[in-house]
Amino acid sequence: MRSRISSAALLVKGEGERGDVLRLETFPFDQMRDLLRDHARLAAARAGEHETRAIQIAHGFVLRGVQICGHRLGFGVGSERSVPSRVDCVNRVFNFNTPERTRFWPLFASLFRSPCHNMQPIPRQDDARMDTAKVGVMGYGLAGATFHAPVIEHCSRAKVATIATSQAERAQADYPDAKVVADFDALLVLDDVECIVISTPDDTHFDLARRALSAGKHVVVDKPVTLSAADARTLADLAQQKGLLFAPFHNRRWDGDFMTMRALIESGRFGRITHYESHFDRFRPKVPVRWREEAARGDGLLFDLGPHLIDQALTLFSAPQTVTAFVKAHRDHAHAPDYVHIVLGYDDKEVILYASALAELDPPRFSIHGTRGSYVKSGLDTQEDLLRSSMRPGNPEFAKNPPGLLREVDGDHDLRHEFATRDGAYVEFYRALAASIQEGKLFPVTLQDAMDVMTIIELVASEC
Repeated sequence: MRSRISSAALLVKGEGERGDVLRLETFPFDQMRDLLRDHARLAAARAGEHETRAIQIAHGFVLRGVQICGHRLGFGVGSERSVPSRVDCVNRVFNFNTPERTRFWPLFASLFRSPCHNMQPIPRQDDARMDTAKVGVMGYGLAGATFHAPVIEHCSRAKVATIATSQAERAQADYPDAKVVADFDALLVLDDVECIVISTPDDTHFDLARRALSAGKHVVVDKPVTLSAADARTLADLAQQKGLLFAPFHNRRWDGDFMTMRALIESGRFGRITHYESHFDRFRPKVPVRWREEAARGDGLLFDLGPHLIDQALTLFSAPQTVTAFVKAHRDHAHAPDYVHIVLGYDDKEVILYASALAELDPPRFSIHGTRGSYVKSGLDTQEDLLRSSMRPGNPEFAKNPPGLLREVDGDHDLRHEFATRDGAYVEFYRALAASIQEGKLFPVTLQDAMDVMTIIELVASEC
């Protein structure tokens, strides 16, 4: 197998002045072997074990194509290698040549869920108790006009102060009290704009966010925050240096069905969970001409819907031990992936994430099974369709969702009944944002969350 593998990847975690660092490092195969030898030697010396045996273990695993993960290898940005307290050898196949582009990647919970930049409150401003946070929206396409601006305007804690767009007449008609400017440069110099929402094509996110943070603005970035975990880390470091908030827009944590299922899991009503399945399916057999269908711009369903599916799963279950993925372009004339099937592997459960552009009959949006019960919920959360239809938060009918089906064991009784779904609440994202900016409160979606998501997407996409 060694002759067929030219490089290998290693998830490394280091400790620096600004907290833990998680990075995906790719090494030439021989360099990886030497690296592991070095760490095995250091670990053996620290533990007082026989050095040669440790090197043989590391060397043997690498020759068989098995990934070895060093515990806290210390490859933090700008830091030097530190002596690890131990080297963990994990015997899982790391195969670059499996058919159907399947990926079986070892991931480790200790490398995720580490302290991150947004877990520290941003410094409270002297004039923190303002009536509303003034937000500038960069881009007024589907995302800016549908998912951001109307939610900001109706969250009661923020307002759309400025919109940067080439669609000036449309934006001004929708928000007559907002200032409309032509481009990002004009938005960036406005002193009264505290936070900039970046709702532009994915391949522009990194540069625009970097410029906004450098100008002293808090930033919200639509998913995916960047096209790589390394770029996300760069922005995190910059936000930390500036004392600013950098928030990934993982708004689907406030889908009504997701909040309902999360509460059920936390209540323990399923017993030990064995299976979770999340679908985000559509039927769009014709490939539209738009940037979201351009693979070169980092898009397709993996980057479009993948962040939502993965973030929800990690929120519920933390990091998996393995990731297996099938990513394909099935439609005629498709250039970007339109089929994504990801399996997150855990010792005690299987988590399946699925998105397709060729699913005419929708399966359940969520299904979850455990030793004491099951829950199934069909249909997407209604907020997206209602926002597209111009209904706004605050309308009594906004964000109402149909019930799911719950079956549970209660003693000797097997109960099956409808279970009410919570109303969706995207406005809570921007209420929490305003509270973080104005009062220094912790923001619920951390940049580490976004980097965990991007690490998995990057692993999957690297061989697609």
